[in-house]
Amino acid sequence: MTNILTQAGLTQEALKALSDRFDEPNWLREKRQHAFERYEALGIPQTRYTKIRSLDLNSFLPYSEASELDLSKAPSIVSELIEAKTDADAYGIQIDSSIHQWQVTEELKSKGVIFCDLHTAVKEHGELVQKYLMQDLFKLQIKFEAMHAAFWSGGVFVYVPKNVELETPLHMLNLHQGQQAGMFNHILIVAEQGSRMTFMEENYALNRDAVALHTGGVEVWAMDGAHVQIGSIQNWNEKTYSFGTRRGRAHKDASVDWTLGWLGGRLTMSHLSNELAGAGAAAYDVQMSYSHRKQHFDISSNLVHQVPDTNGEVRVRNVLRDKSRSVFSGLIRIEPGAQRSNAYQSQRALILNPGARNDASPSLEINANDVRCTHAASASQLDDERLFYLRSRGLDEDQAKKAIVDGFFQPTVDNINMPVARERLERLIDEKWEKDET
Repeated sequence: MTNILTQAGLTQEALKALSDRFDEPNWLREKRQHAFERYEALGIPQTRYTKIRSLDLNSFLPYSEASELDLSKAPSIVSELIEAKTDADAYGIQIDSSIHQWQVTEELKSKGVIFCDLHTAVKEHGELVQKYLMQDLFKLQIKFEAMHAAFWSGGVFVYVPKNVELETPLHMLNLHQGQQAGMFNHILIVAEQGSRMTFMEENYALNRDAVALHTGGVEVWAMDGAHVQIGSIQNWNEKTYSFGTRRGRAHKDASVDWTLGWLGGRLTMSHLSNELAGAGAAAYDVQMSYSHRKQHFDISSNLVHQVPDTNGEVRVRNVLRDKSRSVFSGLIRIEPGAQRSNAYQSQRALILNPGARNDASPSLEINANDVRCTHAASASQLDDERLFYLRSRGLDEDQAKKAIVDGFFQPTVDNINMPVARERLERLIDEKWEKDET
């Protein structure tokens, strides 16, 4: 490996070395260079409720070549996921910056589906990737987006041809192992007219003590009549800074359905934006988080209704304990002429003890007069009467609290259309709860 990539620092020299390592074409080098210039020009974002302090971006490696995967040291859920894979599954495994394993079925290939890492896609499907990769959908509005666009590595490219429907989910497993690793995995999904697909991304830490920086990026292009379900589970260790940008564009009669779960990380900032660009387009965003200790989750979700007759929903639920904090900001924007738009946005928080805090800023920007837009935000504490009632029915205090938490999450869980995402979230929340109570 080029030596500069093994040294800490997100520099111009590291950027060139990264492009040289993968022998990238000029158009991609220019795209990386533009993003790097934006990265250098922009300051670290500070919001009303989230202040980023003591984060030295140049203390992280621009590329981390991971060692072999040792499942004996991996969390049980990771080893179970990998050991359960069969020849009928399509999946990829990325450790830190590099691809560890990839499998594509012959059935997918016969249908014309492309499922590969992004570097391979650039070499073998260059024109197709160039058409969509970080074009106007990926805005480079903040420093972390620009950093990600400059230094991405590994990642995923999915292309589903016209009218092809995938019966089983495509799966990507991102694992963190190295100290001071910089992880910049990018996902690009293109679903052609009338296609249907499900994609599941999971992020886990193999080393619970290693400091890391993660910036993820996801782009989803849903063409006319396409239906895309995409799930993401984030369970990094609590020494990881995680920044993510997810953007989707739904064309005529298309839909993009997101399920996002947040459990790990020291500081997590996630921005999701959906553009409804064709009549009949729809976007659904379901997010859940469970935070403890001093974890900080800052989540934002935007719905942008660009044309008439579109639908969007955002449903977010957060459970907080100890001295953790959750922040939610959401925007529904109805652009001029986007009549008969229907949009809903809701954020609810359950605070388990004094010291935890939730802040919410839902907002509307309406530039049309025939629309239906509603939003809501609320925070509540544990109800002593409910606790007393449950304990009077034979539950101990921990069981009673967990029953209330499960009941709080249930309306959101019921809105998750991906069984695999629902199952994984429920299990991870249960495991985290059990560790907190031991």
